[in-house]
Amino acid sequence: MKTLAIPQIKRGTLTEQAMEYLLGLLHQGKLKPGDRLPSQRELASLMGLSTTVVREALRGLASMKVIHVVHGRGAYVSEVSPKDLIRPEALLLVLEREALLEAIEVRGILEVEAIALAAERHTDADLREIERVLSRIKRALDSGKDPLMQSPSFHLALAAAAHNSILAELIKPFIGLMAKGAGVISKSKCAGEAMRREWASHAELYEAVRSRDPEKARCCMRSHLEEAKFLILNGFNELRKQSDRGKGDEVFLSKGGLKPSADLFCPTS
Repeated sequence: MKTLAIPQIKRGTLTEQAMEYLLGLLHQGKLKPGDRLPSQRELASLMGLSTTVVREALRGLASMKVIHVVHGRGAYVSEVSPKDLIRPEALLLVLEREALLEAIEVRGILEVEAIALAAERHTDADLREIERVLSRIKRALDSGKDPLMQSPSFHLALAAAAHNSILAELIKPFIGLMAKGAGVISKSKCAGEAMRREWASHAELYEAVRSRDPEKARCCMRSHLEEAKFLILNGFNELRKQSDRGKGDEVFLSKGGLKPSADLFCPTS
């Protein structure tokens, strides 16, 4: 492993700064394909960052396929050329995308079971609250406003109907990220169709709860989250294209996560 002379980063300890710095070493040729990176502890010491920040930076680079991790051996630079590396100004897009996709994964664990409990345990008062939020989504749609911004309240009402206070508290922060996801979706070519689908998609969740069918509720929530994942990926692809427009260099973004069935909802071509 070659020795790297890495000056300390003076400004803050943000993950994107660490990613930008490591990408800079690749652009400069100080790190080349096949090179093994120093350990997380060594990088943290060299750059004056915490190991937590370095770990997140390496995860971000791995998600972009810039580096790959070999279990028990360390992280290595992948076979990518400098022109394929992401521009520094696009780092935030990658980090936000990965955070939202991870949040959807966690929601898939928590909300799928929460809606099943809601189907079994809901009261008349719970149904009225869910109906109230569902009607707000419909009114927003009919009046030309963005119905996506009403979705977090609907999911919080579902979580409350599960009547498990710990589960509801666990779900809250991830639902809070939905507003960011809505902002990304609104920039995609699928935005119009997504807004038209918003009421019907949530009405399906409501009907599954109202019918006291836990298995149907689980299935509906899984489909709902897969649709959200597809729309978010689409939105980030649009942002990436906007970032590319007028620029001569390419942006390297991983493309995982799209499912063939999603094309039936909104073709990407």
